[in-house]
Amino acid sequence: MEFDMEQEAYEFYNAYGGRVGFSIQMEYFSNSRKTEKLLTRLFTCYKEGVRKKDRRDKHTTTPRVETRTGCGARIHIKYDEAKGKYLVDNFLDAEQMITNILWADPKMITDYGHFGDVVTFDTTYKLLHGNCPFALFLGVNQHQETTVFGAALMYDETSDSFVWLFDTFLKAMPGKIPKTILTD
Repeated sequence: MEFDMEQEAYEFYNAYGGRVGFSIQMEYFSNSRKTEKLLTRLFTCYKEGVRKKDRRDKHTTTPRVETRTGCGARIHIKYDEAKGKYLVDNFLDAEQMITNILWADPKMITDYGHFGDVVTFDTTYKLLHGNCPFALFLGVNQHQETTVFGAALMYDETSDSFVWLFDTFLKAMPGKIPKTILTD
């Protein structure tokens, strides 16, 4: 892909993130020393990286909710002087293809912390033309209502995909392993 201006790349990626369920932030950039023209820019998911250890008092009763989950969603643009345009240099993964995606927002993470002892995992839904599995991590809250802890789109149902999914789910839900997982 190519863009005439950095702002067009930002608007494209922001719209894309909105469609698939995440917000973006501007990360590093580099300018030309001679002309001050923007040469490169990285846009990332706002959940990129991980928060450093909280240095506040250990007796804090209401710690801040963790919002950074190490998300790797990103787009990197680079100015091509010959074309006079910004070209997409890197997008989400090395093969230019999304394989597996896990979504867990701060409310889901908080709910999992309270009610995540028993988790139901379901992949019976198939989406799109390639029958991509749609997976849900569900639980029950104190009112006996279904609570969503996370959702995933999977490329396939191979053991590698499931290993990635469960590892990523545990990383997104720091410090707590479910006691029981129910699945089909």
